[in-house]
Amino acid sequence: MVERYERAWDDASKAGFAVLLGEEVVGFAALVQVDLERGEAEIGYLIGPAARGRGAATSAVELLTRWSFDGLGLERLELRIDPANVGSERVAERTGYRREGILRSRYFKEGLRGDVGVWSRLRADDPVL
Repeated sequence: MVERYERAWDDASKAGFAVLLGEEVVGFAALVQVDLERGEAEIGYLIGPAARGRGAATSAVELLTRWSFDGLGLERLELRIDPANVGSERVAERTGYRREGILRSRYFKEGLRGDVGVWSRLRADDPVL
């Protein structure tokens, strides 16, 4: 996985980061589907069970959002969230993302299909960070 993200740094299609609480690595966060020409990207993250509910995901999304807008000049960011993942929906709300809707049967993994909620944040949105 590290090699994949190293190659992606070269072509600016992805950027992956460790998520820390103090000095402990508790997860991973990334910009994926980066399109610099269109000014768009998706943020994804995974936080270990022991660190959930401690602000790690919120901090990671806040930092990636700020860097994407201020550092990369992006205009639109998306989060794609399983509608059953209430914790991630709270992270989206806390970081100023707006729910756009549900993509029905959009997610496919290990032979199973599921719905995906789409949340977005625009550079032009009122700053909450």
